[in-house]
Amino acid sequence: MRVKFWGVRGSIPTPLSTEQLQEKLFHALTAAKGLNTSDPAEVRAFIASLPPAVQGVVGGNTTCAEIASGDDTIIIDCGTGIRQLGYSLMAGDFGRGQGVAHIFLTHAHWDHLQGLPFFAPAYVPGNKLIFYAVNHNPREYIEHQQVAPVFFPIRVSQLAADISFVKLLEGEMVQIGRCAVTSLALYHPGTAYAYRFDDGESVFVFASDGEYKTLDDDGLRRFVDFFRNADALAFDCQYSLRDVLLSKADWGHSSAMIGVELAERAHAKKLITTHYDAADTDVQIYNVAESARRYAQLTPTPGAIEVIVGREGLELFLGSK
Repeated sequence: MRVKFWGVRGSIPTPLSTEQLQEKLFHALTAAKGLNTSDPAEVRAFIASLPPAVQGVVGGNTTCAEIASGDDTIIIDCGTGIRQLGYSLMAGDFGRGQGVAHIFLTHAHWDHLQGLPFFAPAYVPGNKLIFYAVNHNPREYIEHQQVAPVFFPIRVSQLAADISFVKLLEGEMVQIGRCAVTSLALYHPGTAYAYRFDDGESVFVFASDGEYKTLDDDGLRRFVDFFRNADALAFDCQYSLRDVLLSKADWGHSSAMIGVELAERAHAKKLITTHYDAADTDVQIYNVAESARRYAQLTPTPGAIEVIVGREGLELFLGSK
């Protein structure tokens, strides 16, 4: 199973500002003493040696992830990250009108739907897009967002691709090729759903937009069971632990520290931080991940969990293929 992240921000797209870009340049240039700038190989090696928060960007697009399992294309959510994913897919079968995508929606908040009208494969005749949602008809999600001309100029009915909709029940299993997909409700305004993808060789769990109200064994048991033995767990890390427990309780989001706790109990191998607050800089996001790594070292099995910063372009290869 291959997993690629195309959008990792929460709530609203967050382009890199001029001030933030200049701060990255400042840190890079002040570290470049003695660098032979006339040697391209040396310059590239220097850039690669810089801290991740300096040499690259976390990204400003909202939630979208891609799963490739066998010959099947699975997409999680339609945040603004789906635009770049669409261009990538157009280089293959989707550009010829021969693509099939299974699109699982966690919920209907804007930051998880707003990229769909800019998904190029949706405008190519012959492509098949199958939308799934739990306990809701995904058609209503999409048609409400694209009511023309008030909210967007183009109606869903005007998209050239063959579009169909599947309403699932919580916990109902759907088989996509060799990948079994199940769901679990998360505490979030309006309810969001986590998805578990199991292709027999690897397991990926996507659990964005969730708050964990009770942190004792009984309160976490159903989540631990759902996350059990995941090769990678993408987890909502929008807030600090203090914010989750105090100032932003009931806002429907979580923290990296709670993610470590759940991953540890579930024996997950990798924790991928995601759904970052719009106010967080790249440096802050990497610092949160580092704090989570240090906390993971204090758990009963230190080093068992690898904490990875979710960023645009991050690609994971899980299992043997």
